[in-house]
Amino acid sequence: MQKVAAVLTAAAVLDLFPDVLLVEGGGSAYNFYYDFVFPFHFESHHLTLVEERVRSFLKKKINTKTLEMIPSNAAEFLLHLGQPLRADIAKECTAPLLELVQIGQFVDICPLPHQIEIGAIALRAVVDFGGEKQRIEGVAAVDKEGLKNLIKQLQSYEKENHIAIGSREKLFELVEGEGCVWYPRGQKLRQQLVDLWEEEHRDIARVVRGFSDAPPLPLLKKIPCIAEWVLESNSGEIEGLLNPKWSTSDRVYIRCSKDKALSESISSLQFMAKISKILHFETSFVVPPSYGRDEGTSLLVRALNECGSVYSENGEGTGVVMRTFDRLGRAWTLASLRVIMKPKENEVFFIRSSFGSLERVIALLLEMQQEVQL
Repeated sequence: MQKVAAVLTAAAVLDLFPDVLLVEGGGSAYNFYYDFVFPFHFESHHLTLVEERVRSFLKKKINTKTLEMIPSNAAEFLLHLGQPLRADIAKECTAPLLELVQIGQFVDICPLPHQIEIGAIALRAVVDFGGEKQRIEGVAAVDKEGLKNLIKQLQSYEKENHIAIGSREKLFELVEGEGCVWYPRGQKLRQQLVDLWEEEHRDIARVVRGFSDAPPLPLLKKIPCIAEWVLESNSGEIEGLLNPKWSTSDRVYIRCSKDKALSESISSLQFMAKISKILHFETSFVVPPSYGRDEGTSLLVRALNECGSVYSENGEGTGVVMRTFDRLGRAWTLASLRVIMKPKENEVFFIRSSFGSLERVIALLLEMQQEVQL
């Protein structure tokens, strides 16, 4: 429902301001957002206009039309409509067909249900990102009572999310433009998680201390399993510690012969599940659709089936990811596993991450446990 509301909001914005560029939108179980590039600075008072236009759509019980196109044709169509940013996304689609939604003259990359069940909507905020892009955030529900309850939940989340807890517990503070400043208690929590990770890897891998910016390939030729930490910058939207400016990520590089690739796949998947169990996270595996799988990903899917693991097929890229959820029900990548097959060699390489991001793990721990045990 929230994703539908995001698309309706984009349609309303474009109806009011035809020169707006669409960037992207999305939704969770609780709220939605859509990012735009406006030809002017969008202010909070503009939200009322957009909200009224969305409500007029809902009163009219607008008809939506689904269009199926091959990605290249969809990109050309979106470019023709003056939406180059959405056209670029269409070009990157690896599926044989791409579904578009049409509402009047509005077209976007997102299939909608034939019957829209939104009865109430509220646009809550305008977020500036310091450049041209601005975000509209909102909430949608079946009726006004449901909307009221959702807003209460969001207000509660804002008081009890990881940022609020981190500040209250004197763990860290987020400094705009600078990232995260860790207090002694927060540094102690970080070290406890690093110690846990190193303890779990000590008997199966050579643990490399310090941070690296490249895989230790020369060392991997001598040692079959190497574990290390990597400091990475994030190019996506910054969202507290769930998606920070800088992430401390774990990497495990594994080399084995092709005849042992399946057993190593099973072992790595079980190891990922073990770490999530230690952290008390509820997780699920996600893989790309069958038409988008390379040989390595197909091997991992076979391993999942051998383990009897449940997985969904709505992933992207290659490999397997393990997802968990924050207090708002939003999915976040916790762990990942990729396989690199060498066609002319008898070796297979695995790249595994059990934490994904140390900062994100801390954020999720805080949101799910609501307290810190140091």
